[in-house]
Amino acid sequence: LSLQHNWFVTNNEDNEQQTTSSCMDGKVLGEEQWTWLETQLTSSDANVHIIVSSIQVLTTNPVMESWGHFPRERLRLLRLLDGVKGLVLLSGDVHHGQILEARSSTT
Repeated sequence: LSLQHNWFVTNNEDNEQQTTSSCMDGKVLGEEQWTWLETQLTSSDANVHIIVSSIQVLTTNPVMESWGHFPRERLRLLRLLDGVKGLVLLSGDVHHGQILEARSSTT
């Protein structure tokens, strides 16, 4: 499942991505995208679920473009993904490599 943040991400007047301080209420995905993602996950009987995001999800690096610049959206995503069977989260748009792990609150 591929999340297309550039289709919806909230932009400012200069058409530049918002800075961390102005993104608390910013949106990465629209409600239609959230509904689609939730439907895909809840109706799936797959053993593995691969979620792809073109911006990083788990990084704590404040310089990189990431879901971390949209804290409410990131929390919503992580809550939705919590407990998903066989979850693999692939995210990028960074010019270096990282392998990050996050443990589900249910395990």
